[in-house]
Amino acid sequence: MPPKRIIVALLLAASLIGFIDAAYLTAKHYLGAPPPAGASGDVKR
Repeated sequence: MPPKRIIVALLLAASLIGFIDAAYLTAKHYLGAPPPAGASGDVKR
């Protein structure tokens, strides 16, 4: 694969991952579930 095609493929993959993440967080928001905490899990309320 030429370098240009690799870059396009990586950008497409990153865009797809971002879209899926945004859709997941939007669904969680509208279903009333709290968003997931960070990796440390240290969330103060």
